[in-house]
This record gives sequence, C-alpha cells and structure tokens, in this order.
Amino acid sequence: MRRREFDSIAILVLLGIATSGVALLLGGSPKILLVRESLFTGVFGVACFVSLLLPRPMMFYFGRFFIAGTDPLRRERFNANWALPEVRFANRLITIVWGIVYVADSSSA
Repeated sequence: MRRREFDSIAILVLLGIATSGVALLLGGSPKILLVRESLFTGVFGVACFVSLLLPRPMMFYFGRFFIAGTDPLRRERFNANWALPEVRFANRLITIVWGIVYVADSSSA
C-alpha cells in the first residue's frame, strides 16, 4: 500500500493465510485442509488461463517480480521486452503450462 502497487506474491500469501484461517474455523480436519489446498490450487490455475485474455498474462508479472524486483530501471527494461514477439510467446506459454499444472494438481487430490 505504501508504494501504491500490487505485490502479487504478498497477495497470494495473504489469500493462503485467510483461507487456512477459514478452514481452521470450519474444524481444521485434514479433509477440509486438503479441499482448501485443492480449491486454492485450482483457482490459481484457472486464473492463469483467464489472464491470457488480458494484455499481459499473469506469469509476466510474476517473472517481473522475481527478475526486476522493485528496481525501476530493471522493471522498465523488463516491460520493454514485451515488444518482442518471442517474449510475448514465452510468457503466454509459461502461463499455459502453469495453468495446466495447477488445474491438474487440484483435480488429482
């Protein structure tokens, strides 16, 4: 909030903590916790697929977070790479692969 920008990792961690808290309030049985994990994983996988409809897919932002951090110059360079067709293809492919992995993992539990 101080920097007026989304921190995708922090948001995911907070969502995980919140859903764990709700699962514990519902009894905290291993079955409920397993359902919570599967639901969270499946929703994340579907979010990967939905993000493909946006100008930049979800994994672009995760990549930028891990590669450029909060350094404005590195972030600008990372953003500028989006103009390259192979970068756009790679980010979309990565998002598709992670979406498949997360959805498959959630359905196998």
